[in-house]
Amino acid sequence: MFKQEGFHAFYKGITPRIMRVAPGQAVTFTVYEYIKERLEKSNLAFTGGKYEE
Repeated sequence: MFKQEGFHAFYKGITPRIMRVAPGQAVTFTVYEYIKERLEKSNLAFTGGKYEE
């Protein structure tokens, strides 16, 4: 593939994939950061419990 089409052949079709994936990842990141900030400001304890058998 590299010999016939060159280095660019490995990246054919990446633009449509980025256009499809990027908006969803932006939403995921935004929601994650929002929830993280809200939890840090809340009075919830972030300590773990004890594990006992």
